[in-house]
Amino acid sequence: MLIVSLIKNLLLTNKSVLFTTSIFILIMFFSNLENIRMNISETNSYVQVDVGQGDMALINIGDEKIVIDTGKDPITALSKYQKFFSRRTTSKLFLTHGDEDHAGGISYLLKKNVSDVFTTTQFNDSEIGKFLQDYISESPTTKQNLVQKSEYKYISIIWPEDDCYLDNNDCSLGMIINYNKTSIITLGDLSSNIEDKIANLILAKIPKNNFKILKLSHHGSKNSSSEKFLRSISPNLCIVSAGLNNIYKHPSDQVLERLIKLEIPFITTVNSGDIKIML
Repeated sequence: MLIVSLIKNLLLTNKSVLFTTSIFILIMFFSNLENIRMNISETNSYVQVDVGQGDMALINIGDEKIVIDTGKDPITALSKYQKFFSRRTTSKLFLTHGDEDHAGGISYLLKKNVSDVFTTTQFNDSEIGKFLQDYISESPTTKQNLVQKSEYKYISIIWPEDDCYLDNNDCSLGMIINYNKTSIITLGDLSSNIEDKIANLILAKIPKNNFKILKLSHHGSKNSSSEKFLRSISPNLCIVSAGLNNIYKHPSDQVLERLIKLEIPFITTVNSGDIKIML
């Protein structure tokens, strides 16, 4: 059994200066509580890979290997995860949308024994989507699956509900990974307009008493993660994937201030590198 103690050591500087924070995760083996564990092991784990200003996650549960997004250029970041892409097993790739910082590394990932690629219908309208269609038309081993609201094993796709005709960000795949009393909510680049709309759908898919981890949408952009949404979801922990000194100033001061106000612990790839969660 495990207990996870989140030790918050927060320092809020002048609002004009990038907010800096450190969240230390203390893990202790205990006798009667069970939540999540941060570890380097790749067995039954979720890893938010530090790909700089972008997004990529690796999920390994049993023999199932799943990748969510690719970042822009993941070659260096993935060098330590070669075992994940063993030739003995195939991987499944979920691409939340067609922005380069989420799907720009697709050509590299497709060389890693990927059997299935899951995308929205709108993804095919992007340049990367057109590249994928050309690749699949010549590949005998990889297929594309167009998905919307549906279930895939321990993954619930809760957005889009049908063919999406909104802007690229708001047509991102919204997913929940439920496994072993832990729920990880990952929503691509969805804006607050959509997040607020689907908050109840998210909660309906999460088992009672699960430890809830929210990966902040759009790298912690001010246009996502509204106070209303954060209050509704009430995550136990937030994680942020963003690049050091990025030009967008992600994660935004406004979002970090909301997290502090609501006393929600968070950890970022900027400060911590890869974020590894044992499931």
